Amino acid sequence: MPFELARIEQADQDGWVWSVLVIKPGMGANRQYFPAQTLQAAVAKFNGARVFCLPDSQHSRTGDKSAKNIVGWIEQAEWRAEQGIVGRLTLMKSADWLRQNLLDSHAKGKPDLYGLSIDAPGKAKIEQIDGARAQVFTEVLEPVTVDVVWNPGTPGGFQRALNAVAGDGATIKEERMKEQLLAILQAKRPDLLKGKDVAALTEEQLTTLLDEAMTPAQQADQGHDKDKKEANAQAQNAGGGLSEDDRATLRQAKVSVWNQQAVEQIQQSKLPEPMQASLRKRFLDEPGNLAHVEQAISDYRGLVDKLSPEGKVAGLGFANDMAVESEPERLQQSMDRLFGLDVKGDAPAFVGLRQAYVRITGDVHVRGLSGHPLAKLQGMTKAFQAMAATQVDSSNYPLPDYVRISQAQLAGAWALILGNSLYRRLRREYLAVDYHESMIISNRRRANDYRALEAMAPHYPPDLPIINSDADYTERPTMGEEAVNYKVTKRGRILTVSREVILNDDLGVVMRDVRTEGRAARRTFARFVWNLLIGNAVFDGDAIATFHATHNNLGSVALTANAAGITALTNRLIALMGQTEPGSGEKLGGAWWGARPILAVHGDLQAIAKQLNQSGGVPGAANEGDNPVKGLFGNADSPERIIVNPLFTDSNDWYLFRQPSDMEMIEVAFLLGQEEPELFLADAPGVGQMFLADKTQFKIRHEYGGEIVDYRGMDKSVVA
Repeated sequence: MPFELARIEQADQDGWVWSVLVIKPGMGANRQYFPAQTLQAAVAKFNGARVFCLPDSQHSRTGDKSAKNIVGWIEQAEWRAEQGIVGRLTLMKSADWLRQNLLDSHAKGKPDLYGLSIDAPGKAKIEQIDGARAQVFTEVLEPVTVDVVWNPGTPGGFQRALNAVAGDGATIKEERMKEQLLAILQAKRPDLLKGKDVAALTEEQLTTLLDEAMTPAQQADQGHDKDKKEANAQAQNAGGGLSEDDRATLRQAKVSVWNQQAVEQIQQSKLPEPMQASLRKRFLDEPGNLAHVEQAISDYRGLVDKLSPEGKVAGLGFANDMAVESEPERLQQSMDRLFGLDVKGDAPAFVGLRQAYVRITGDVHVRGLSGHPLAKLQGMTKAFQAMAATQVDSSNYPLPDYVRISQAQLAGAWALILGNSLYRRLRREYLAVDYHESMIISNRRRANDYRALEAMAPHYPPDLPIINSDADYTERPTMGEEAVNYKVTKRGRILTVSREVILNDDLGVVMRDVRTEGRAARRTFARFVWNLLIGNAVFDGDAIATFHATHNNLGSVALTANAAGITALTNRLIALMGQTEPGSGEKLGGAWWGARPILAVHGDLQAIAKQLNQSGGVPGAANEGDNPVKGLFGNADSPERIIVNPLFTDSNDWYLFRQPSDMEMIEVAFLLGQEEPELFLADAPGVGQMFLADKTQFKIRHEYGGEIVDYRGMDKSVVA
């Protein structure tokens, strides 16, 4: 399991010992991700790690290594927060060829010619990183080995070359130069080193010392004491007594320190390599002010912003910290949890609507304009659109739980994340309330457009005739059919999240709106289905009202908790089971206790319906006798086939139904098969805008139609 994330950085003057960056946290080119905490916990395992130099074919094969290929070892491994795991690589004498090549490549300005690759077992899990699947390592195991490679796999993984390179390409031996510098200062300007910890001098302190050493000391003010005057006199004499060789060494040291600082600042910019090369050419060997280097870097970053609208630049990484949001799924998880949804993943819920808005958009003051740079904004938008694009079916239609976005819309990440969470909560609320309309729908179908649909109920043929031995079979008689027609219609409205709601962090308003809209959508669909029966619509098959004496499915006796009520109920059950097949005239029924019938009542009748279902005898009778409908509609305590319908408008009417799997009753068609309501982004604002007219709007849409296709499986008692 090779992971290639490091490079060789600094040598001792002879090249046998090198300071190395072994591995840095982050993403490798092969989609292996190493969190900082995982590497920090593994530091001790790198001490003593053997370093190999292998052919490419061996490097990629686990365990295929030989002692003959060992070129050195790692020691003094430690964790540095700004770099990763660093250490010292000591080369063996047999690796002299590598030592010479490393020195030569650094001297000629190619410090990245060689790199290091970690080879060790580990534990990992699959997660989404930067919008794609990646192996996220949770532990590095032993044995740990390191390979010298030519293609370390992480762009931008190179921290900095600690050796400074002069303009002519010669390597400046820093430690030797520092020793020579300190020797000169000790001999010529001991006053500059007085009271200082020489070993702990920083680059900035060395630069100051060099400037002072090159300039003769000024005479002290007349008010200073005698010792100070004598020290200044000695310093001036020493400064004036520097030989030309001494001055040349000091000048070279100053250039060395400047180059080291400038190179570090340039490489930490993570600009593309051609831009870094231009900066090195411009600033190296010309000691100056680091603020000028930073300004030049800033200018290049501005150029990158203009040239790369997505924010990502070629070369070593991302300019101006413009990485596309790396965890769209985690932001979605946080938003879903804010809306009380159960989701996978460990992302914490946002604490409020405003925090969610600011986190996603960068618009701290909720002005309606993104606070992100345009490049990052566009990158985030594309990342979320790419995520949403994977959640469609073969017809490019969104799967459940995803807001629908028109291809012509460039929706921002805010609208997509908010829309997805709103839609998921809307669906949850839609499914949470049940008007039991599904118990009387016998057929659900897909409508491809808004044109009229036709449902056919063919007549049943008579019994098969006897065929004598010398007779021919007869043709099936031409049978009639009952046809009904209907169309799909559209229902919906706008759901608005205003800027004021976000500014006020009023999550309760949004939660209330989406909750009530989800329930309203379900109620609307249920009312459509039940109204076909409540309004006693005309049956298209014969142009007679669905419930009619001609159809033998209309009663008029009240449902009561007594013998009369049981009689009324059994009479209507007999009528329901006694319906005949169209065409053949044969009975459709059988025993009602085996048909699992359904009773639907107004809320005012629910106690009576339950009493009739659970009583062992006839309620209210002196000699109760047996109750023929006991348990007919399900469990005595919670009868599952008694529908108490809040949509019924008449408190006295009641209905009986057969099972929809036994009889055709009601057919419903959904446009493109979308049975649940959809949520659309109503109108996408332009890039960088969060709102149109200070609001983000979503369309709730539900498209369906339906009709009664056969009256024979239903019975109604209309009680005056």
